[in-house]
Amino acid sequence: LYLTNYFHVRPRSGAGAWGPELVFTNIVYVPPYVVDLGPQTPVDAYVERDATNVVALQLEISANSADVILTNVTFRAPGSSHENGADLGEVETGSLRLYVDNNTNGQVDGGDTLIQGNKTWSADNGLITFTSFSNLIVSNTKKYWILAYDLAGTAPDGQTFIASLVSNSEVLEKSGATAVGAPLYGARHTTAT
Repeated sequence: LYLTNYFHVRPRSGAGAWGPELVFTNIVYVPPYVVDLGPQTPVDAYVERDATNVVALQLEISANSADVILTNVTFRAPGSSHENGADLGEVETGSLRLYVDNNTNGQVDGGDTLIQGNKTWSADNGLITFTSFSNLIVSNTKKYWILAYDLAGTAPDGQTFIASLVSNSEVLEKSGATAVGAPLYGARHTTAT
């Protein structure tokens, strides 16, 4: 979507006479939707090695002048932990969940709607893709998502867990529209007893 602004200017001479009208044009690209960290994205913190419902990040998705239907999203896992259940299993296998944060508080609770769950990181420092869902964001509104996981209780102290949305192309919209806003990095959670 492109917005065009026209500015009409008529200069005045030193004697007070009006000159010819000048027209300036400014064309601005407005993306169909924007992703950003939500206001309740957690800050870096220490977590227990067996913590549950750990919120990695809160996403804010803003639809501009048209409705958007999001269908896929991919997160990446930089950090020192072993995310894959086939490795050391520090993140509980199948515990990654994506929610609509209906009450926008940034926490997993009864006010949230599960988009998809039972996911596992693809590898250590790998990725997780939530696919084949349909989540409508009405034009000129925002929606909040949270990515949460459980720890398996096996991580030694000092392991870090981070989730990130690295590229705009990792958020897919039904019509093929591309997001704006990435890269985004969630909180750095560090295990401690």
